[in-house]
Amino acid sequence: MFKAFLPFASKIIKDAVAAIPNDAALGDRLIEICLTVLAKAVKTTKTDVDDQLFEQVAKAIRNRENVTADDYIAN
Repeated sequence: MFKAFLPFASKIIKDAVAAIPNDAALGDRLIEICLTVLAKAVKTTKTDVDDQLFEQVAKAIRNRENVTADDYIAN
């Protein structure tokens, strides 16, 4: 049942992301929101591996240099 809706949901999400303005402050805020959601997901598990992985990902994102959003977005 849900598999039938996945293509529609994917299109809606892609269109919404495409409509987001290219604003540095907004981009930073979106990164913080993603890290917050990821942190909450990690806290629901009982393993330490995902906690360590989250710490590394958060550290890498916050300390990024010479990396642009275009490096992660496939056109």
